[in-house]
Amino acid sequence: MPVNPSWRDIISGVNPNAYTVSIEHEGKFQETWTPEMYDANNRLVFWLSEQLELTLTPNRTLIGHWEINPVDKQNCPGPNVEYARMATDVAAITAAKKLTWMPINTEAALYKFAQDNNLGYPQTDEFPVTFENIKHIAQVFNLGIVYVKDGDWGNCKWVKKSEGS
Repeated sequence: MPVNPSWRDIISGVNPNAYTVSIEHEGKFQETWTPEMYDANNRLVFWLSEQLELTLTPNRTLIGHWEINPVDKQNCPGPNVEYARMATDVAAITAAKKLTWMPINTEAALYKFAQDNNLGYPQTDEFPVTFENIKHIAQVFNLGIVYVKDGDWGNCKWVKKSEGS
């Protein structure tokens, strides 16, 4: 029986192994992937997309073996593979990696004070403020600005955020 690939990016006369990457998974084709399997696959696919500078598109840059060989591999990798979800997840990971992440130290005095006073979560990192030649450390939270004299961690105070801040 002749093999008629459905993948529209196949290069006629060239073995697809020369320009594709195949990822093998353990299990039966009809089984749903475990969350751990899905996560491991996404980490690998994310890494590959970074290394090869690929944008993942279902049925284009993200395909099943069945799209190359529908005769011998018609059930590979199976009907439960979520190509669109995988591409969206990897796109989200890619976008998030470009952001500057703000670390939250849940043991910090300002954070603990803000949580004890229901001021929400940090909107900035801690920053220095000098008032009357005294150094303070401050941090903006959802509902207020928490501050403390540098080193006097047990005496945090707060002020309500003004409109527009």
